[in-house]
Amino acid sequence: MTEHKAIALISGGLDSMLAVKVIQQQGITVEGINFYTGFCVEGHTHAIRNKDKSKQKRNNALWVAEQLGIKLHIVDVIEEYKQV
Repeated sequence: MTEHKAIALISGGLDSMLAVKVIQQQGITVEGINFYTGFCVEGHTHAIRNKDKSKQKRNNALWVAEQLGIKLHIVDVIEEYKQV
């Protein structure tokens, strides 16, 4: 029997988390990919608004992958993102 595999784009939000869960429930092995721009991290927006430089920034996609038990590939696109 062939093992089915899928790649999921993981933003760190509820939609990508639920999409992976639905695929996993079908017996499909999922690996995640996240494009890291340097801007979409928890704490970044709050730190700017509140001027709280001490709040640690983190990529929510890491937390989602951990909760789902999937491997996450993070692609650093900071330089490319700045050029756009």
